Amino acid sequence: LGLTNSLAGLVLVYAAVNLPFLAWILMGFFKGIPIDLEWAALSDGCTPWSAFWRIVLPVSLPGIAAAGVLGFILSWNEFLFALVLSGPRTATIPVALASLQTSNGVQIGTVAAGVVLAILPLMAASRFIQSFIVEGLTYGAVK
Repeated sequence: LGLTNSLAGLVLVYAAVNLPFLAWILMGFFKGIPIDLEWAALSDGCTPWSAFWRIVLPVSLPGIAAAGVLGFILSWNEFLFALVLSGPRTATIPVALASLQTSNGVQIGTVAAGVVLAILPLMAASRFIQSFIVEGLTYGAVK
């Protein structure tokens, strides 16, 4: 199918690996939403589809944001599939950092700089969406 050495192949593998786990996490968020909200929307004249879009989805946005950030972190740090499926042009950051090991040893300065650059997007994403993560992970914990 031509999926080796391509970003599309990596995206498909990451989706196949992470989606079941993220769906399992989101099940808890959707189960924590009171059914009374949906019933109230239906009694006000909404269709089931519009009740989902207007009521359930906005209430579950913190959980969806938390699952999205978790999926991003899991994909960003993944090494094995990227090592097997990527080539020199599509290598991810963990694979590129691992390639800095040479026969003369590990280039510590370059690896340290690469690690700092690799964690910057994770720190920026988690800082930007921190309130959603906290609210999403604790949603439904206290009744």
